This record gives sequence, C-alpha cells and structure tokens, in this order.
Amino acid sequence: MIDKNSEFLEESFLFKYGKLKKIKVFNNEVDGFTSDKLLEDVKLMFQKSGYKHSYKYISKIIDSGALIPVVFHKSWITFVVAKIMKNILDAELFKKEINYRGIMGYYTSNENKIYLMITNKLNLLNWINDEDVSKLLVHEFMHYTAANQYSQFYKIWHNVFVDYYIAFFKSIILQIIDKQLDNSSWMKIKKDISRKMLPVIYKTDKLKQNSKMFRDIINMYNKKDGIVRTMFRNYLTEEELDNVFSPVGYYIQSALLNANKLSLMIQQYDILRKIFFALKEAFSEIKMNSDTSEASFHYQELFFLSEISAISTGNIKTTKLLLDSTLTTLK
Repeated sequence: MIDKNSEFLEESFLFKYGKLKKIKVFNNEVDGFTSDKLLEDVKLMFQKSGYKHSYKYISKIIDSGALIPVVFHKSWITFVVAKIMKNILDAELFKKEINYRGIMGYYTSNENKIYLMITNKLNLLNWINDEDVSKLLVHEFMHYTAANQYSQFYKIWHNVFVDYYIAFFKSIILQIIDKQLDNSSWMKIKKDISRKMLPVIYKTDKLKQNSKMFRDIINMYNKKDGIVRTMFRNYLTEEELDNVFSPVGYYIQSALLNANKLSLMIQQYDILRKIFFALKEAFSEIKMNSDTSEASFHYQELFFLSEISAISTGNIKTTKLLLDSTLTTLK
C-alpha cells in the first residue's frame, strides 16, 4: 500500500528496486518514486539486451544524470499520461501501451531529461523485459542526443533522413495522384531535400524550440512558394501540388494542435490514412525498422528528424554503427 504522506514507497509486489524515494517530476507537478538500485537495474538491462554493444556509451549517459527511472502507483498512471502528453501524443493510445508493457519513455527538452516511467499494474512481480526497456530508452536517447549535439547528430543521420523523405514522397505521390517520377527527377529532388528542406526541419530538435520553427515546416507544404512545392514544381502541375501537399500541411498542423483529434480523422478520411501509412512504410522502404507499431504514432517524423532516427534504432542490425556513432558525441 502507499502512504501519500510518506517520503518512501512500500509495496509488497514491486520488483526489487530497493527503497524508492519520492521525487517531484514533470516540472514539479507529479509525484514519482526512484532509487539508485533502480538506476543500476536499468544499466544491467542494457548489458543483457541486444543493445549491449552500446553499453559503454549508454552507461555514461545514465551516469551523467540524464536518465531518471520513475515508478508510479497504478492509480496515478492515467493522470500522468494525460498530463505529460497533452497534445503531442495520443493519451488514449499511450494508455493502452502502458497497460501492455508497463513502461513508457519520455524525453522533455524543458528539463533536458529522459524519464523511464514504470507502472506497477503490469503483473504481480512487475517483471520488465530487458529488450523492451533497452529499445524504449535508445529511442529516447536519440531525441536527447539530437537536442544536445544536434549538428553532429544531423551529419551522422543525414543520408537516412534524405532516403526516408524520398521514400515518403514517392509513396504519397503514387497513392494520392497515381503518378511516378523518373530516376533523374528524384536525383534532383534528393539534392533539394538535402540542401533546402532538411535544414528547416532539423532546427526543431534543438533544446530551445519556438513556434516559428513549426510554422516554417507547415509553410513548406502549404505556401505556393514553399520549399517542398518548389522542389516538385517542375514535375507536378499546380493542381497536383495542391492535391498532394496541402493535405500534408494540414496533417502536420493537426498533429501539433491536437493529436487525439488527428488519430480520429485518420480513421475517417482516406487521404489522411494515405499520409499515415506513407510515413510508416517509408521505414521499410529504406531498410530500417519495419515494425513501428510500438514506436510512433507517425506524425513526429514530419517535424522532428530525431524521430526518424529513434524509430530506426528499433532495427539493431542496420543501425548499430549509426547508433554508436551518435552516442559517442555525448562526451
């Protein structure tokens, strides 16, 4: 049981986390519980997981204080999800994810911290899978690295970002207007993505974000002289540009305003579903993480480049070198 007036949490069936001390998290708005033993257990999980090749880099990040593992009492978990996700993530979907795995990861640029959130609602012993924890935290480490070493991060993952957007654009153009461009056209567009489009997007991964950064991304798709429309103007008619890219601009704007509402609209409107699946399937096309169901709700890739990296790391084999190169930038 829990005594809300106590500094410590005592529950019979919690996994052996040691004596859990109460801490204030999420801008001092929520009570959670943590311990040194819990932090050490997380490090051990990496040593036993498929990401053990990166342990020497990951342990340094953890020892720096960047990671805070937090246990929440089951009666608080719904409140916590709704509180921290707000309009950036779909709270209902995330709630189901928590109930399934018992864990959730969250990077906050305001505090420059990664939270590993654990609920005791999973089962009697609260047994947590090493692979689940490791995969989840590596995902969040990508956001953390992008924020703290964004220039180096951008260089390491640059080619992956370009390939991802090529795959995404090919998919939505084919799905929405049933048109394919030749290889020479895509080569020219690839250069424009690299030189003109990506520099606008990657700024949002910096620690200090502002609303103008996100408006600039939306304008790339919505404005007649926007960067994305300009890239394709020699290959698509004005009507085709409107048909393909106006919905993408609307998709981004909706995600930023209210992700819950967007998730409902994706179910209702075919054109939004096409964008959703194009974002999802682009990972398979570039031979990165093909199983993204637990990694993303597929809209953050459009305004956070680190989300592309984060989801890609779910495929250990193809991203091992990229992952280690990324983590070594945090010295």
